Amino acid sequence: MVRRGYPAIAQSASATFGLTFDNGDEAVVNVRVVGADQEAVTYQYLLRRSGEVWRITGVVLLKEQTTEV
Repeated sequence: MVRRGYPAIAQSASATFGLTFDNGDEAVVNVRVVGADQEAVTYQYLLRRSGEVWRITGVVLLKEQTTEV
């Protein structure tokens, strides 16, 4: 699923973890991924606690927000 649905993640050259919001049962983590083509994209990982471990429940591609001056 990851290889077909999220090629930038599957073939990433690097990843930087950003803000994490956590209420103890659910969490949201922003991750900036640089793909093999050196293009950077940002994803938001949605997680849910299952006993002692966290499980990924969703991944959302975030639209880049840029401002030109």
